[in-house]
Amino acid sequence: MERALIQNLNIHVSKLDCYEDERGILSVISNIQEKYFQVQRIFFISEFAEGSTRGQHGHFNCKQILVCLNGAFVLNIKHNGKDFQIEISKNELVFVPNRIWIQLLSRKKETTVAVLCSHDFDKTDYFYEPT
Repeated sequence: MERALIQNLNIHVSKLDCYEDERGILSVISNIQEKYFQVQRIFFISEFAEGSTRGQHGHFNCKQILVCLNGAFVLNIKHNGKDFQIEISKNELVFVPNRIWIQLLSRKKETTVAVLCSHDFDKTDYFYEPT
């Protein structure tokens, strides 16, 4: 279920499909290529301490899906002189299109985030000043 769309920035927040029984919780992301893009790279931010920040950049070409696997974080977004914030909790994902500057702020101890990327790493794809 989609929770948020920030103006015309095409930023989507969705809950993962979760199935729980006595063995635990199975969380599912499906149809990524049809909904978003073909995944070229995945990396994980783990042991992301409460109050710590990551990101502080954007990508010219790369699109990303940030998946909160544990804990919670605030996604700070700066675009065209405007600031936005979205709280992302466990078992939620947020789609971030290219050309959007973001910062992640951990809200809970031991937050873990998986990042699915549309492109392989390329240091020339990064920008560090908000647009």
